[in-house]
Amino acid sequence: MNQPIIEYRGVTVEYRQTRTMALQDINLQIHEGEFVFLIGHSGAGKSTMLNLLLRAVFPTRGQVWFAGENLARYRLSRLPYHRRRIGMVFQNHLLLPGLSAYENVAFALQVIGAPPRAIPDRATSALRQVGLAHKRNNLPIQLSVGEQQRVSVARALVTNPPVLLADEPTGNLDVDTA
Repeated sequence: MNQPIIEYRGVTVEYRQTRTMALQDINLQIHEGEFVFLIGHSGAGKSTMLNLLLRAVFPTRGQVWFAGENLARYRLSRLPYHRRRIGMVFQNHLLLPGLSAYENVAFALQVIGAPPRAIPDRATSALRQVGLAHKRNNLPIQLSVGEQQRVSVARALVTNPPVLLADEPTGNLDVDTA
């Protein structure tokens, strides 16, 4: 079998300030093309596992590998480039409040250096994909929580990342939309 795109090797994360053991001795391999769900109760460490891939959290012990590289060896200057390879749908959306739905999605394309001519079609297509093309000019505050979540999904998808991570992406959506 080919090399995993994501690998956790004996990963433990302890939040020392609160003495909380978020993860303990996790070993996991995820290969290209796999669709994986992390299921567990609140506080089980699901978000911590995702944040390890973004290097927003560091393991207390063990190693996290992405595309054959140990993330611990990444220099700080390389981190933004690493994160551009990951589409992330955050639990709390993290939309830019002063930008419209369209601008929030287009911003992701600008960050990765997409050709300016391609941005309008790709951003509009991503909003259409999540059923929000008609709300393209709305600011986040003018959208429902579920609509904000869908803009976050469009923003994560628009760059066609090799890896898409989603932290409770359907938690604020009705059953049909989810």
